[in-house]
Amino acid sequence: MFQEPPRNHVSQPSTSQPAPTIDAEAYQRKHQLVEELATHADWYDDDSRSDGKLFVALTLATLIGSVVTSLIVAVDFANQGAVAKALVVGLPLLTGLFTTVISQFHVHDLWKLREIGRIDAMMLREKVRALPTAATDVEMRTALLPYQEEKYELERRQALAFFEYLARQQGAARPAGGTAESR
Repeated sequence: MFQEPPRNHVSQPSTSQPAPTIDAEAYQRKHQLVEELATHADWYDDDSRSDGKLFVALTLATLIGSVVTSLIVAVDFANQGAVAKALVVGLPLLTGLFTTVISQFHVHDLWKLREIGRIDAMMLREKVRALPTAATDVEMRTALLPYQEEKYELERRQALAFFEYLARQQGAARPAGGTAESR
């Protein structure tokens, strides 16, 4: 049988520099920003999910209510008694209410706004997570400053978009040709 010859294991000297020591405060500072961004992403995610669920539920209720209303009117269901008549009257009122809530409160737009915030916060969190931890706290503060500024910019963009949305709603509610001073 063929046997492989024994290998001599000789350790080669390392040519790389020793790993720099990392200050615990520098690591903590980076970790804190990552956690803040994760909290932001979670908040946007929670808000986005609730807006998304509301939008889907109201849209589905409107669709089903419209179809059922058409069917019960077509079969002359209102002549079946007081409860049937109340259903024929109440169902279109509910679908109208759901449609109004969707259109007046722009649930879809708010859902989209918060989803964009969630994605932006997650992307920023991953950028910070990938950033090498600096050797000292001062170096880490300096390295994290652009990311802190980007976090504040994300919050500013979200606030501006939300308040621009509210301003559009108020502007649409004003009579044509009216100004704020004429009120």
